[in-house]
Amino acid sequence: MKNIYVLLAGESTSQFGNNLFDIAIMWYLYRLTDNSTTIGLISGTFNALVVLNVLTGYLADRFPKTKVMMTIDGLQAVLMGVATYLYYGFAVNIWTLVGVAFIAKILGTVFDPAENALIPQIVPTDQLQRVNSMNQGVKVCAQLVGMLAGGSLVAFVSLADFVLINGLTFLVSLACIVIVHKRVGHAEQVSVEQVQTRDWYAGLAYVYHNPML
Repeated sequence: MKNIYVLLAGESTSQFGNNLFDIAIMWYLYRLTDNSTTIGLISGTFNALVVLNVLTGYLADRFPKTKVMMTIDGLQAVLMGVATYLYYGFAVNIWTLVGVAFIAKILGTVFDPAENALIPQIVPTDQLQRVNSMNQGVKVCAQLVGMLAGGSLVAFVSLADFVLINGLTFLVSLACIVIVHKRVGHAEQVSVEQVQTRDWYAGLAYVYHNPML
C-alpha cells in the first residue's frame, strides 16, 4: 500500500497545481476578451477533449503505465516552463493562453487512463475499492483547495507565477511516479507484455465507468 500513498501524494499535488492554472487561464482570457461567450466556448471545447479518453485509454494498455505517466508529467513540466518564459516576457495573448491550455489538456487525457490502469496493478484486490474511493476523494479535495487558492490569489499573482507553480507540482508528481516505477516497474512490464490484443471497448469501458465523465 505504500506505493499508492506515494502515487496519491504526487497526484494530489499536480491536481492542486492544475486547478490554479485553470483558474488563472480563464481569468486572463476574460480580461483579454471581456466576453463571457468566448470563455464559455473555449471552456466547453476543453471539456469536450475528455472524449479522447476512448483513444488514450486504449493506448495506455499498450505501454507500461508508470513510463507513460512519467513521460506526460515531464512534458507537462517542460510545457509549463516554456509558458512561464513566455508569460514573464509579456507574451500574454489569447493564442498563447489557449495554445498552452489546449496542449496541457491533451496531455492530461493520456495521464488519467494510465493512472487508473496502474492502480489495480499495485493494489491488492481486496483493497481496490477502498483505494479507488480514496483516489476520487483526494482528487476532489485537491480540486477544491486549488480552486479556493486560485480564486483568492488570481487578482494578486501574475499568470507566469501561476504557471510556474503548476510546473513545479508536475515535477513533484514526476518524482513520486519515479519512486513507484522503481518499486513496481519490473512486474508492470511483465503485465504489459502479457497484453495481446485490446480493442476500442477498453476506452469505451473507461468512459462508462468513470463517474466524472
